Formats: sequence, structure tokens, C-alpha cells
Amino acid sequence: MTYSLSKLTTKAACDTVSATVQKEKAQLEFEQTALERQQDGFEEEGGDSIETQLAAITSDVAHVTGVIATLSEGKLKDSYEKRKASLVLRQMILQEKKESRGVAALLQTEFELAQKALLITEANTLLAALEARKAALPA
Repeated sequence: MTYSLSKLTTKAACDTVSATVQKEKAQLEFEQTALERQQDGFEEEGGDSIETQLAAITSDVAHVTGVIATLSEGKLKDSYEKRKASLVLRQMILQEKKESRGVAALLQTEFELAQKALLITEANTLLAALEARKAALPA
């Protein structure tokens, strides 16, 4: 991008803009690091692992539900109903985890990382242009 650097007429003005850009770049680098750590978390947990666990829990819920339907009232049925409630809770937790750590979330994180990288590159370009403009100005 072409910047209107000719509008900067003093070295102090260049320094002011440069300081602002450097702060913005530091914030972008911080956010990039956070996203990289988040991405590492995806790789450690594995999105497929969450989906596999969710499929297994869903199957268990269906099985337990079928068993409950065949049982008469009593302690055994109560035990299976408690087990089903526990499985349903686990299923909900995994579903939330899948949404926040699944493949779609991984792709979103990768997209955000790419955006941060482009912004950091552009900040570096602007900083270099500011230094060149500053060097071209009279003392």
C-alpha cells in the first residue's frame, strides 16, 4: 500500500507515527502468540478425538435409553437413569468442546493467524517507510 508519508514534515511526526505503529505491531504479535498457543492446543487434543468421543457417548446414550425402556420401576432402572443423566451431561460438555475446539474452530484460528501475519507484515512495511521518510527529512 502507498502511504501519504509526504504529509509528515518533521522527524518528530515520523517518530510519533512510528511509536503508534510499533505499539499496534506489539499488540498484533501478542495476539498472534495467543492464537499459536490455541492452535497448539488443538493439535494436542485433536479435533478428531473429540468427535470420536462424542460419537461413542451418543451411542452409549442411545443404548442406555433403550435399556431403560425395557426395565420396570426399581433400583436398577434408577441406576440406569442416573447413568443416562451423566452420559447426557458428558455429551453436552463434549459438544461444547467440539464447537470451541473442533475442526471448524481450528480453521477459524488458522484464518485469524493468517490475518495477524499479514497485518504484522504491513506494520513492518510501514515502519520501514517511516524510517526512510525520517532519514530523508532535514535535521
